[in-house]
Amino acid sequence: MADRPRIDQLLAEARARLHRLESATALEAQAEGAILIDLRCADEQRADPCGPRLVGRAGAAHNEAVNVLLVLNDPPYGTERSYNGLRLALALSKVGGTAVRVFLMGDAIGCAKRGQKPPEGYYNLERMLKGLVAKAVPIGACGTCMDARGYAESELTDGVHRSNMAELVAWTLECERVLVF
Repeated sequence: MADRPRIDQLLAEARARLHRLESATALEAQAEGAILIDLRCADEQRADPCGPRLVGRAGAAHNEAVNVLLVLNDPPYGTERSYNGLRLALALSKVGGTAVRVFLMGDAIGCAKRGQKPPEGYYNLERMLKGLVAKAVPIGACGTCMDARGYAESELTDGVHRSNMAELVAWTLECERVLVF
């Protein structure tokens, strides 16, 4: 069995090679008009401050449609993952040639609860979802997750529909990019 220091050394070398490849690819893509998006959390950015990774090329830059699916899992409040996922969905919905879809699973179905009243000055995820609905972004809420948490379809904000795994599978297969929060 190989010793631990040797394994750590090999891992460090592999990470360094991957980082050099990612950086070169990102610089080339940016020169061709790609958009770089840094989806790393603040801790990851501090640990590796070399800049954003290439997530994908903007469809508008290449005159082709890009389909993006965002799957949210975290509760609406308490962590900021769902909030950040919806921020990204709203930003992507403004990029020409980009089709966005949002699927809420697990505790994230609470994001679509009708009648949210967060404290003054705090973000409101229901309002953010309504902004996506206004842009004709399809938003599905996992029916099994709703049932497990006692949510009725009538409790979902307008424009969010009760969905299922079959629709999530179809959306996943139709989209070039799937981002999970």
